[in-house]
Amino acid sequence: MAPVAIISLIALAGCGGGGTKTVVQTQTVSSPPATTTPPPATTTTPPATTTPTTPQSTSGGVGKTFVLVGSQFSHVPKGKTSGPRDKIAAQVTGIVDPITGYDNPKSSRIVGIKMTVKNVGNVKYVDFQPSGDLTLVGGGAGKAESLISSGPEACKDPSLKLAPGASGQVCMAFQVPASAKLQSFQYTSDLGDGQSAVWKLS
Repeated sequence: MAPVAIISLIALAGCGGGGTKTVVQTQTVSSPPATTTPPPATTTTPPATTTPTTPQSTSGGVGKTFVLVGSQFSHVPKGKTSGPRDKIAAQVTGIVDPITGYDNPKSSRIVGIKMTVKNVGNVKYVDFQPSGDLTLVGGGAGKAESLISSGPEACKDPSLKLAPGASGQVCMAFQVPASAKLQSFQYTSDLGDGQSAVWKLS
């Protein structure tokens, strides 16, 4: 704000019967500088990372097919922060119980979970060694096994390298106690970063 001038008129009586003198006094009053309030600080929220949602139906029996979607970070083009997702149709087609012809303790047996995987997405689907989680009735879990045989194999578990539209069959082997009952099997797509499905086995 500009300074304000205040003018005062003061009448003074002259000495010796003289006339009255008028004195003009000017006083300048300066207003304090105006204060400005800085604008509120702005905060930038980083983009949220997206995790694929779980399918509406997450469990079913042998023969049930689930469509599972992978992570947005598995196929990221150069210069991008995310990319297209894997998309597969997975189906547990049967159980091999027991698998014979292998040397394992009498207190245990080897079982196999057979599964078909079809790539229903637009990018190549890769699972170098398909596996999952086998749950037993009453608690406990099966121990994943890699079977090696010089002859015909009852349970093959090849790597999956599926172009869009291609299918592959795998059989995942597990060692379980001899008297154990199988309860369920879970497979998670995209090397464990995608959606999961559970098949009830009993």
